[in-house]
Amino acid sequence: LPNQNRSRCSEHLLPAMATPASADAAQVVAVSQKPADPSEALAQALASFAPPLSAEQESLIEEIANEVRKVCEAACKQCAVQKETGQLLPLGALQLGVASVDGEVDYVYVAPLGLQLAQLRVSIQSLLKRPSVGPFSAPPPDGLFDAPGLMFVMKGVRVKLLLTQMIPGKPQPTSEAIIQEMSAHHGREVGSQILSTVPNVEIFRKLFKIVRHWAKQRGIYGSFFGFLSGTAWAICCARFCQMHPSSGLLQLTASFFRGLSRWDWRQPVMLLPAGPVPQAPVAPTGAKLPGSCHLVQLPVGVDLSATPYVNESSMRTMQKELRRANKIIQAVESGKSQISELYSRNRFFQRHRHFLQFDFMASSEEVMSQWLALGRQSLQQLLILFESMLDSKVTLRPWPEWLEVKDKEWPYAQSVFIGLCTEATDADKEKGGAVIDLREAMVKFLQLVSAWPEAKKYSNSFELLVKAVRQSEMQQWMQAHNLEHDGKPQRALAAASS
Repeated sequence: LPNQNRSRCSEHLLPAMATPASADAAQVVAVSQKPADPSEALAQALASFAPPLSAEQESLIEEIANEVRKVCEAACKQCAVQKETGQLLPLGALQLGVASVDGEVDYVYVAPLGLQLAQLRVSIQSLLKRPSVGPFSAPPPDGLFDAPGLMFVMKGVRVKLLLTQMIPGKPQPTSEAIIQEMSAHHGREVGSQILSTVPNVEIFRKLFKIVRHWAKQRGIYGSFFGFLSGTAWAICCARFCQMHPSSGLLQLTASFFRGLSRWDWRQPVMLLPAGPVPQAPVAPTGAKLPGSCHLVQLPVGVDLSATPYVNESSMRTMQKELRRANKIIQAVESGKSQISELYSRNRFFQRHRHFLQFDFMASSEEVMSQWLALGRQSLQQLLILFESMLDSKVTLRPWPEWLEVKDKEWPYAQSVFIGLCTEATDADKEKGGAVIDLREAMVKFLQLVSAWPEAKKYSNSFELLVKAVRQSEMQQWMQAHNLEHDGKPQRALAAASS
């Protein structure tokens, strides 16, 4: 991939594509005009991008919970000799009280002892199978926890159902010894620890909603490409709530970005025990990135990391975004900037001259769901391969969102992108630009994908295309697929078609 004699492409901004006026843009303008008071502006912005669930939405979630509970109980009676049933509990954002209107709802079913969770999963899927439910897929691992379960769509809502058991007498989990049948139980315990240790649950929820929206807008949310997961961001938010128990929302938000942008990452972020409140450790000048992935610690088990997939590239990206956020929030506090600047959309698709594009395609929803699950795991391994094989002059910047696209041959298609940046040496410039050799890493990646156990079952029903794309080609591709410059569907077109 020629570098066109550019030494630093990550800072270069190409002209943005012309985009139609959108409701989102109007919303940002409305928020940024008034009020002048930063605290009130933050409160209004929070209400706009993270509104509370309506009564109808809460009722729908309750209907889904009741239906899932009945299916789980019926499945237990099918599998168990003693006809015992378990307990369905909320998990993740639903448990923390921060569920979003367009988000997934997570549940954990605590099954009776004596049942085989694999058998229970099959029975639950069989009872759920109907035209209005599906497609089904296995949930991806949540860090070190790989709980059995199902993912599906019910009543138009994405649902993740994990299965667990309360096995007595088992030791605390460690990174070397985790009983996966208890993984979902440990995940729920993390949520319980967070809620029980923050001094003010409501302000924690508000801070987390702000941080979650900011991280998604800036493209650093989710463990899929080595960034912090929702659990890890929640632990970070809870830690700063503990450290600043009397701060208002704006002051707490500023403390979060200031403290985390200066954090000494040789010490993991973790929930504080009862006692005096210490200050955040600050990295000394010239401190290097840690070689460990133990950046955030789970409040369960023995020294369990909430960030096992973080790599050097993703860590540098997150640190850069934290410094940017800290600078903006300081300007907001002094009245020199608008709060909307904090969570403006990252211009990822304009900041790189070269991209790797991965197109996953399938003939049905069921195949696509399983194909994407394999793709996510394989792409995580690809980043690790890139880190170990590419030299320091190459920087990788993945965008952790899947874009739904139209394909002439396949009814279901999604694409994901990795931006490439290089620092060309004088010798590279004399040759007309740097050359990045990706062949060895890509061959190993394709070997991982080709080893998919379901490949024979779904023969001729799925496809993967990997392309090297230039910036100019990227703009043409996005226009052809009715995507705006930020990767989102064109709002004006969507409104017209509806």
